[in-house]
Amino acid sequence: FLVLGLAAIQGLTVALNQVASTGLSREGTLFVLSKTLPVSPRVQARAKLLYSMGFALVQLAILLASFVFILRPDPVTLVLTAVFALLVSWPVSIICLMNDMLSPKLKWTNPQQAMKGNFNTLVAGLSSAAYLAVFYFGVRNLYPGIVTGWTLYGLVGAGLLVTGAILHQGMESLAVSRYRSIEL
Repeated sequence: FLVLGLAAIQGLTVALNQVASTGLSREGTLFVLSKTLPVSPRVQARAKLLYSMGFALVQLAILLASFVFILRPDPVTLVLTAVFALLVSWPVSIICLMNDMLSPKLKWTNPQQAMKGNFNTLVAGLSSAAYLAVFYFGVRNLYPGIVTGWTLYGLVGAGLLVTGAILHQGMESLAVSRYRSIEL
């Protein structure tokens, strides 16, 4: 259960780091340039997601270093923690990015307003927390009475992959429609 708990901590830190949840908003009035680039909105959304996942990797390195320093896990536990932390970072980052696509804050005069003065970051964090809560309660209903161990890890991993893939497709479709409709 420690592995999944640390993955949940990673998911929460990714949800609250504001990188994905301000992916579009940070462009501000220069978003107009993104609309003129000869790159499809799908590719631009993927690039924003990759950027967010890069920050998630940095956060994961800090989390794993703390984990190793404090608890001294065996190599299998460490690898499992890293895998699940990365798996959960993917859909959480997508949820945050989609939230910003739905209502980006593009009109600001100071770059800090795009992040600190952006209510969408709170909404994205809460949406991601709800996603994580659904997984938590699902795991609590399965563990320990129905499944444990590798079966539980397999089910959680499959759930993260499936929801991540569905959200990813939704993000790309949303990017296509929103990039066309956003006007400054």
